[in-house]
Amino acid sequence: MRKSVQAGLDKFRALVLVLLILFGATSWLALPVSASSTALCAEDEVEAAASDIPTPYKGAYFHKLMSSSGDWYGVEGVVRFGTPVLDPRRYDPKTDWSFDGSNVYVGGNAGGEEVDCGLHWEAALDKNGNRLGKGGYIPFYRNGSWNEPDAEKRVYWYPGELAQMSVVVDGPGTLKLSISDPEDSAKTYSMVFLAPRFGMGLPTSFKRVNDLAQHGNEGKPVVPTESKVVNATWTESYFLWKEQGQIMRVPINSLHAMVINLPRSQNIKVSSLAEQSANGGETVSVYGDPKDAQAKGSQLSFARKSSKRGEKLALRK
Repeated sequence: MRKSVQAGLDKFRALVLVLLILFGATSWLALPVSASSTALCAEDEVEAAASDIPTPYKGAYFHKLMSSSGDWYGVEGVVRFGTPVLDPRRYDPKTDWSFDGSNVYVGGNAGGEEVDCGLHWEAALDKNGNRLGKGGYIPFYRNGSWNEPDAEKRVYWYPGELAQMSVVVDGPGTLKLSISDPEDSAKTYSMVFLAPRFGMGLPTSFKRVNDLAQHGNEGKPVVPTESKVVNATWTESYFLWKEQGQIMRVPINSLHAMVINLPRSQNIKVSSLAEQSANGGETVSVYGDPKDAQAKGSQLSFARKSSKRGEKLALRK
């Protein structure tokens, strides 16, 4: 009897968390961001059945850190790309490319409008659109529709290379995405795009994400795969807050963010040293599930940090 009651409570907690994320109603962990703000500090992990995971979170293996909901200005970070190792059985003869891929990106949600932007793994092309026989990361943004540069305008990042990326509110209803290579000044990309609910005074959150994506599978259960993306390292990352014309930086780590690992916590491996975490840094590997592992698991992991208040929030200028 006690076990069944506990199981019911666990499921209820998971469902509440799902609804909060879906509708952006994260006031339960809202941070009054100022020099004396409080931060999230207590760890909690919720096990949610596959049927409880909201559709927008299906179709990929991913590690996501999300801010509270408030008057945030943006998000920024520096990442050294990991190496995608793709399952040859997931090859798509129609596109001559894998069904699996990788995205390393930032984004946000304002009043229910979700935006993703950053870099995704794709077949590398020359200026004429011919394949170069290898993959690379190219910029993209999604503001209701998918957008990426044409072949002649593409800039590529490869495993082991460094990218600095940010997305910030550029004005009412617009966001600005900026990507550059701190080690190669010739590699830059910038785009201002429409995001109608951002910069309009609506509750806003921002995020950073590493994923193992599955093309054509969004909104569906993940397809078993042995693909993986290993050792992507965020050297630093911050949520951004603008106050009296100054940019304040909040390190993106488990003290200041909701942490979501799907479909199972076992699919994600994260490591960081104390000094790395203090700057919002960590090393992330994302692993798919082979068919035998997929068949054994009946539960998905939905990990988060709870809203218990405690340690002072460090703001950086």
